[in-house]
Amino acid sequence: MSFAKNYVITEQIGAGAMATVHKAVQRSLERIVAVKQIMPHLASNPQFVERFQREAKAAAGLRHENILDIIDFGGEGDAYYIVLEYVDGPSLREVIASGGKKLSLPLVLSIMTQVLSGLEHSHNSGVIHRDLKPTNVMITSSGVAKIADFGIAHASALPSLTATGEIMGTPSYMSPEQAAGRKIDQRSDLFSAGIILYEMLSGALPFQGTTVISLIQRLIHEPHPPLRKLNADIPDALARIVDRALEKDVTRRYYDATEFLYAIENFISDAGIKTGSRVIKEYLATAFEIDEASSREKLSTSQVALMKTPTGATKKRPTVAILPLQGCFGCHVNLLDLHEKFEKVNRDIEIRFTYLMDVKKIPKVDIGLVEGCVANVENEERLHELRESCDVLIALGTCACHGGIPGLRNLHSVDAVVDRSYVQSESTISNGVIPLPEHAPALTDHVRAIPSVVKTDLLIPGCPSPHDMILSTFESLLSGNAPEMPTHAVCAECLRQHRTLLDPKRDFIASRVRSLMEVEAIDPIQCFLEQGVLCLGMATREGCGARCTKSNFPCQGCMGPAPNVREAPAKWINAIGSLMPSGALRFRDDVVGFGYRFTLPVSMMPKKIDRKGP
Repeated sequence: MSFAKNYVITEQIGAGAMATVHKAVQRSLERIVAVKQIMPHLASNPQFVERFQREAKAAAGLRHENILDIIDFGGEGDAYYIVLEYVDGPSLREVIASGGKKLSLPLVLSIMTQVLSGLEHSHNSGVIHRDLKPTNVMITSSGVAKIADFGIAHASALPSLTATGEIMGTPSYMSPEQAAGRKIDQRSDLFSAGIILYEMLSGALPFQGTTVISLIQRLIHEPHPPLRKLNADIPDALARIVDRALEKDVTRRYYDATEFLYAIENFISDAGIKTGSRVIKEYLATAFEIDEASSREKLSTSQVALMKTPTGATKKRPTVAILPLQGCFGCHVNLLDLHEKFEKVNRDIEIRFTYLMDVKKIPKVDIGLVEGCVANVENEERLHELRESCDVLIALGTCACHGGIPGLRNLHSVDAVVDRSYVQSESTISNGVIPLPEHAPALTDHVRAIPSVVKTDLLIPGCPSPHDMILSTFESLLSGNAPEMPTHAVCAECLRQHRTLLDPKRDFIASRVRSLMEVEAIDPIQCFLEQGVLCLGMATREGCGARCTKSNFPCQGCMGPAPNVREAPAKWINAIGSLMPSGALRFRDDVVGFGYRFTLPVSMMPKKIDRKGP
């Protein structure tokens, strides 16, 4: 489909020396997008066009909540364009300017953890940004930070366009090695992230100069001013984190974004600071008068007005592909269990692919629905095929979102799994013969959740996913609105009473942890934890209606953690351990099997890996 047939330009929203950015409507999916076009005088420059294409290729392979999504790329005549996800909020530069030295710690850390999460995914995918700065970080009305503009990014899979010694990037946010024209790696981006963090906390840049040359000289040779001299309210522990990120010696800097992010998250946990998208949303509502709900309403109105083209044409039904991977197929059965509830949704969509259809290749569709996790090479190949075939990818169920029960395979090596399945298993008749790859797909080194493999636009967790959540998601998508997903813990919807939880004068819990079999009678009203029964409700995302606790059974954590919460089970264990009497927290089974039953693949727990398999 040509650009003119699929996109309607509505207004210009930005311009620079190299490109203009317009707001537009994508007709095929009825959504607002941003279109970046090369300036006409640069379109005839082959090297610049190739660099423009490089941005599209580098960013198109990055699918993450905190990275601006590339939707389309193309050229018609001398016009080249990239179609991007539209962000209905300010840039980080505008946020910093709005607050000066008054940006709060919760706001700064909420933004920084998301930026580092995006960098973590980018670096794990082999892409170094090389020009990370506040103008290249956009903030959505829902409080999500997104890294943009990978125009000079270096991807390991792409040929370099930079000559030896050539400096590319923005001097104020460069690393010393980048400013000196030396070879860089992911730690260069971490230095840039450190500068952004320094600026958000102090309102000033750590390296300044009257000329570019003087700025670069200071960047390479002079230490940065101590952060606490500019803002004495900054805790020492946070200042030390910034100092390490701004180490000129790369070997003394954080090695990767994961280590940097972990340091900040530990500080947040130790300091008891409340962070997250909600903090950012509240700031946007105050400083920019941006409200997520009103923003969605305006977008929907614009879509209705612009989508009446071509005149008299029948509105196209969104097409859907459903792909099951490694799992129990329970989520697939769960869709069927919706019965007549799904009838209205089914009338408004066109399902073009399921595993029941006699279709080998996944066709081009608007929405891809994937269930199960990636456990073998065939799973991975099919997932990439679906990602390339759909515009919006939804992970359905906990196996897809977090790895689920199949993810516990990561506690064992591939050799051990194969031996147990084909040699030691009493239920498998194989005579000890391990199938060849042409007969059974080779196992991957470890089980991975869908977002760990490809960009996933929406997660619908649950084992299986709650019916109401599935229906509301589809209804929102079909109406042109962004689905609203739960953000609190199960405790928020649990009806049990906390009789001693908040009373420091009374014992919080029984003298030790007990299994359900050891409890003579479970009180159906009192909190499980207060009865000495472990419950993961405080570390699990709401949305299930607290079905387990209402059935007098403790939460097992199948909904996974709340958004932007890393290592929730470990934090739960730490919190519970600090509240219980000494020695009360002991597990009859292993802590991993309990706390990480549904989320092991997305945790930082070490995984047993080898390179062997069937």
